[in-house]
Amino acid sequence: MQLSAKFKLGWNIGNTLEAIDGETNWGNPMVSQALIDQVKRSGFTAVRIPCSWNQYMANSATAELQQSWLNRVKQVVQYCVNDGLYVILNIHWDGGWLENNCTTAQQAQVNALQKAFWEQIATQMRDFDEHVMFASANEPAVSDAAGMGVLLSYHQTFVNAVRSTGGRNS
Repeated sequence: MQLSAKFKLGWNIGNTLEAIDGETNWGNPMVSQALIDQVKRSGFTAVRIPCSWNQYMANSATAELQQSWLNRVKQVVQYCVNDGLYVILNIHWDGGWLENNCTTAQQAQVNALQKAFWEQIATQMRDFDEHVMFASANEPAVSDAAGMGVLLSYHQTFVNAVRSTGGRNS
């Protein structure tokens, strides 16, 4: 609640870091420090960064993410932090592997991927202070108590994974 009170106006970097096949593939330019500086000058205090991860796996058997992608996302986060903006970084759509699979049949597989991704993401970002926050899912398709129970397990996997990375995430 204390942090959210500092969000006066938020901006979403949509159609960029979640774009299929690359940051500029949906017609937007690459995010730059100059762009974020303009966002800051326009009065925004928070930036949401919807981000795709699944398409940037270096090894699908281990869910290892490409280091170059982790570095790029961190660079964009740093642009925001440089301007004192608050950041909310999430896994966004990403082919629907999480939000379209809130079922007991997919629970173990999704939890494993959620854990693997967030351990890597949070490790990459663990030295940022409270200006950088994470969101574990985006618009999960849940319509009943059973699905909600599965979704809650995904959220808990996320919390455990992030906290396990130490740094400022503990």
